[in-house]
Amino acid sequence: MFAINPAMLAYAEVARTHPGAEMLLLSIGTGQLTRSLPFEQVSGWGLLEWARPIIDVVFDGVADTIDLELEALLGPGPGRYWRLQTTLTEASDDLDDASPDNLRALRRKGERLAAERADDLDEVIGLLSSGS
Repeated sequence: MFAINPAMLAYAEVARTHPGAEMLLLSIGTGQLTRSLPFEQVSGWGLLEWARPIIDVVFDGVADTIDLELEALLGPGPGRYWRLQTTLTEASDDLDDASPDNLRALRRKGERLAAERADDLDEVIGLLSSGS
């Protein structure tokens, strides 16, 4: 749970164990936060009301920050770093929603993301299979 986007940990591990190694990193996200928190709704919230929503805000912010850092270190795709992330407009973005309906919705969303990013996935596979 501490590494909501573990891509930077993967980068750090390779940099530590193989200094100077050429890297190719594909980061596959689990879905972007989609619930807005309008000021009118949250302006009177105290600690109790913020307890759960703030976790989502922090997790999303950390994942986005790691994406920016890795783009700076490795360069955005096409290149050496790709991030596949989607917004969860049809599926619930609750981390604990393992209901059959939500799992089906998540699967559909993942299949659409893979289709939309097929060119990027083909490029990554090509680079991996060529040994580049």
